[in-house]
Amino acid sequence: MSKAFTALGLPETATPDEVKAKWRELVMVNHPDRGGNPCDFNEIRKAYKIAMEEASAPKACPQCNGTGKIKQSRGFSSIDMPCMACGGTGHVQ
Repeated sequence: MSKAFTALGLPETATPDEVKAKWRELVMVNHPDRGGNPCDFNEIRKAYKIAMEEASAPKACPQCNGTGKIKQSRGFSSIDMPCMACGGTGHVQ
């Protein structure tokens, strides 16, 4: 599990919207202008940036390992076919 998601108290499968909502909740409590500790706030801010990058990154398709193509073999020949699970993009929504 990513340290950024752990620091925010979120599962690693959190969406960008969930990360943003948790960030807003933690800012209300930990921001220095609201009486929070500046060091804790900086750690939360860094974790938010990392978590947003990870949550926003496209996930590789498990069917084709992110290549977008699947090899089909027939006898001695093989052909690359577009992956049907991801539509040939290599990424899952």
